[in-house]
Formats: sequence, C-alpha cells, structure tokens
Amino acid sequence: MGIEREAGNGRADIIMRRNDPRYPNIVVELKKSRSDDPEDLERMAEKGLRQIRTREYYRSLKGKTYLYGVCLQNKKAKVLFEEMGL
Repeated sequence: MGIEREAGNGRADIIMRRNDPRYPNIVVELKKSRSDDPEDLERMAEKGLRQIRTREYYRSLKGKTYLYGVCLQNKKAKVLFEEMGL
C-alpha cells in the first residue's frame, strides 16, 4: 500500500492505497478533542468522516475503500467506520 500524509493541501491525514485488489483502500481523518465528554468524541469522529466525504479524499481510489473518522482525547479514542464500494 502506498501511504500519503497531510501536508496542508487538502488531503486526509492518512491515505493507504491498495496495491493488491484483494485488499481495501483506507482513508483516515484524525481529530483531537479537548473534552472528556463521550458525546464530544463521537461528534468529532463524525466530523472526521464528514470531512472525508465532503472533500472526497477517496476520489482517486479504485475499488473498496474504508473510511475512518477518529477522535482522540488523551488515552480515549472514538472510531467511526464507513465502507464505500467505488
């Protein structure tokens, strides 16, 4: 898999492009919460997924693609997942 990292030019935080059609592409958008509130973690993880969809970070990817919105706060994490069959 090829990996890209965000460089401030409108890409997701992590994009893993599959080299083998048996495996999916993976797009990850990371967010950080300053709150211990579980609802805030959920809200920020959803914001990450929404950002992936809105900016179409998956546009150049072919085949099955997994989208992950991840919110971190100290040792807590909330991960939301969505599968796209492009």
